[in-house]
Amino acid sequence: IWASKQVPLILPLDPKRDPEFKNVTDRFYTGWRDGSKPKPDIVQVYDILLDDNRMEAYDSYRDKVEAKGLFSFGSFPSKPGNEQWRWLGARRECQLGDDLSQGKLCDSPSCLLCSILRPSFRVSLYK
Repeated sequence: IWASKQVPLILPLDPKRDPEFKNVTDRFYTGWRDGSKPKPDIVQVYDILLDDNRMEAYDSYRDKVEAKGLFSFGSFPSKPGNEQWRWLGARRECQLGDDLSQGKLCDSPSCLLCSILRPSFRVSLYK
């Protein structure tokens, strides 16, 4: 309830204590396919929490996709609704994520990262 008024809420994962940090970094490095560029160092991983309305809409959509059948890709177990990990390198104007005190979205319409996160990950906004 406390998060629903401040979402999306961006919480840093502790690299030493949170197993999800290792899970995310392992998936990123395993999926790196650009042989012309070195894999970047991952400095921080964030958990992004959505409000109840956005989560309900997402869950409803995922359930409709799942009703069509199960999906499986690669060595990672399938997730309901064909849910998959994706990586996006969006340019930003703000300092979101530069340090643990920068955890709020900016209001700039030309900041692509915040423009995607603000309406709940609409990648179509990535221009």
